[in-house]
Amino acid sequence: MQDIDTASLLIRLGVGIVMIIFGISQIKSPTNWLKYMPGIVRFLMPVKPSSFMRVHGIGNLALGILLVSGLFQPVSIWLALLWWAWVSPFAFYYEFTVGLRDLAIIMALISLLILG
Repeated sequence: MQDIDTASLLIRLGVGIVMIIFGISQIKSPTNWLKYMPGIVRFLMPVKPSSFMRVHGIGNLALGILLVSGLFQPVSIWLALLWWAWVSPFAFYYEFTVGLRDLAIIMALISLLILG
C-alpha cells in the first residue's frame, strides 16, 4: 500500500466513523441534536424536528458506512462532502468551534477527492 492509499484510507475511516457515531446518536437520541437547528427552521419544518433528525441520522449512518467500506468512490465522497457542506452553516450558527470541526472535515473530504 502506497502512502497516498494509506492517507486516503485514514481520511475515509476518520470521517466515516464520525458519521456512523453521529448517525447512531441522532437515531437513538434525536432531541439531543435539535440544538444545532435554529428555532425558525424547526418551526418551518413540515415534520416533527425529532423525526427529521432521525432521518438525518440514517443519512449520516449510510454515508459513514459507504465511506468506511470504500464502495462507490468517488460518488460516496462527493455525497459526504455535500452533506457536510449542507450542515456546516447550522454548526457555525450553533457554535463557532463546532463549525470549525465541520470545516476541517470538509477540507479532509476535498483532500480525499484530490488524492483520488
